Amino acid sequence: MIFYSVMVILVIYAGIAVIYLMKSKNRWDNLLSLNVLSTKIYMIILIFALVTKRYYYLDILLIYITLSYIGLKLFSEMMIRRSKS
Repeated sequence: MIFYSVMVILVIYAGIAVIYLMKSKNRWDNLLSLNVLSTKIYMIILIFALVTKRYYYLDILLIYITLSYIGLKLFSEMMIRRSKS
């Protein structure tokens, strides 16, 4: 039962991160809120996998984390290169 309560709280926090992502004008704030949103999604998938005992979701989670990290790294390097020129 506590897992569902935690999932609801994480969904609320993810919603707040989406609102902040849409309202923010700064690129670095957008990058930070996107990273926070990704972290909340990781936690939701993890809790869902543990509650439902479908452990193949953990494999999907690892792929999602890896792709998210690569995307975040490339996006931040692109922003740094644009700010230098």
